[in-house]
Order: sequence, then structure tokens, then C-alpha cells
Amino acid sequence: MADAFLAWGRNVIDRTADRLEQEIPGAARGTERHLPDYEAIYVHFADARIPQQLALWLYAAPASAPYNVRGYPDVIGVGLKHDADEELERGQWKLRPLAPFTWRTHIDDRWEGYRWLRRADELSEDPALAADEIAERVLGTLRRSSMVTS
Repeated sequence: MADAFLAWGRNVIDRTADRLEQEIPGAARGTERHLPDYEAIYVHFADARIPQQLALWLYAAPASAPYNVRGYPDVIGVGLKHDADEELERGQWKLRPLAPFTWRTHIDDRWEGYRWLRRADELSEDPALAADEIAERVLGTLRRSSMVTS
């Protein structure tokens, strides 16, 4: 079952990354990551409001994976970060509207940051429809917070 979820999740995050790359000026995909319990890709872009680089971490994680959050089933997650290695500072982002992103700690508590998790069982089985839903919500958040213009 986890293999089927990860294959579906890979498809969803790849389609989401494609859409974000098309709609965010100057956005570029990073390297794909494949682990036995995790699929991920980053989309890097420049903040339109403040001179800084940002990244969206798109990932598929089964319920028990270290990158998931306790109590969640299989998820498609989106993290908002500076880059693949650096999280945003929690307190510095209070004045920008980030919903649905909230501060989360992962099962492996070495990782925490601004995340939005979508339960896989609440998304369409059609990867294209699931990706569109995720991309629309993320783009709406980025536009409201002036991180992107378009």
C-alpha cells in the first residue's frame, strides 16, 4: 500500500511543481528526492516583496514516515522554507498571511517549520486534480503574502 501511495504522491508533487514553476516568475525546480518512505522536490523562487530566496518543499510521506507529523495519515505536504537546508524563522513571519501554513514539528522532531499538510484520503485520486487543488491554494497564499506577483 505504501508503494502505491508513494507512486501516486510522486505524480501529485511533480504535477504541482510543474504548475508552480509555470506560475511563479523565475521559479526553478530542484533535485528530486527518493527514499523508501518519502518522495520530494523543491521549487525555488525569489520573494517579490523582500530580497531573499524562498523554496517550496513538496513531499509525499506515509503516516509513519519521519517527515510526516504525528497523528496524520499519508500526506502530501508543502513546506515554506528559505532553501532545502534552512527553515524560515518562526517569529519573523508573523506579519505576513501564511494560512494554511502553520508551524509544525515532524515525527522526527529534528525537523520543524511552516507546513501545510493535505491528507491523501481527502484529495482526488486523479493526480492532476489533486495537484491543481494544492497548487491553487499555495499560489493563493503566496499572492496574499506578496511573495509572488501574477
